[in-house]
Amino acid sequence: MGDYSADETKLSSYEPVMLDFSEEAVGDDAIDRQIDQLASALPDYHESDGAAARGDKVAVTLSVWEGGEILNGLEDCDLTMTLGDGFWFEGLVCGIVGMKAGETKEFDFDLNARVAPGESYDKDNPVKSDAHAKVTVRAIKSPHRKSIDDAWVARNVAGCDTLAAFRARLRGQFEQRARSDYEQRARAACQQELARRLRGPVPDEAVRRANDGLLSQLDAQLEAQGTTRADYAREQGVSEDVVRASIASQAVETARCGIALEHLARRFGIVVSDANLVRAFPGESSKDARLKVKAYFSQGGSRADLERIAACEMALDRVVAEAESARDARREEAIA
Repeated sequence: MGDYSADETKLSSYEPVMLDFSEEAVGDDAIDRQIDQLASALPDYHESDGAAARGDKVAVTLSVWEGGEILNGLEDCDLTMTLGDGFWFEGLVCGIVGMKAGETKEFDFDLNARVAPGESYDKDNPVKSDAHAKVTVRAIKSPHRKSIDDAWVARNVAGCDTLAAFRARLRGQFEQRARSDYEQRARAACQQELARRLRGPVPDEAVRRANDGLLSQLDAQLEAQGTTRADYAREQGVSEDVVRASIASQAVETARCGIALEHLARRFGIVVSDANLVRAFPGESSKDARLKVKAYFSQGGSRADLERIAACEMALDRVVAEAESARDARREEAIA
């Protein structure tokens, strides 16, 4: 399976890997928070006779001047603003906050003012009075928390007629995410422990192969994001040499884990069938993995390499399963 002598490396232990964590359970509170966020993000707006506040939708007739000239055609414009949504000038928003329907006001404001969260804009003493506004508030609508009930779900959520059905869908999504997060964490923990258990020299060819694979994965991810390795290095504030050095360090551990898994694949007697070759592309859907297998062979790829990768993934499946069984047995003993 590999390109090394089995006598040169070995595992210090074949005992199950120690896992001290499980998949996180999805409680009702997580679903309640999601529905609460949805209700807050999609409020109903009701007519208000109070003063305009941030978050309100305000219908105004607006004129804005800069240096004595009308700014961007804003002259007697009838429009609706959501105060504080970040679209309008902060100074203008601050001038409108506190106005009531039917009120007209003129004021100066700073076009370039930016207010950080928790700070206040001093509308009476703007930094630069380089703009002037005339505002008439015609109507104010304030947000009211939406009631997420069966009727709302039936109108707005495709495939769900009741709130209970919507909650069930959310639970399924959360559980799928929790399962995926747990599987990634468990596999990473087992890989790390197997690399630690490996004894003996790691062949340079194995490290080179791991290094090339990691670089290819990085480049593919960057390409999908529309960027390059050089751009990635600049964003991280390092040179490309530092990126390559980081990958090279990871490659040593990846190679150690790979060799350990090859040992275990032999020990488990794993045989890779044609159908199992898709395991060489973890994280891909079955359909996409089959297409990648086909493309790999059409480009002259080695079946032996695919079998080796697939066998390692299958061996890791068993390592994780044994670790989980041992963890569950420990917990049962502790309860007894």
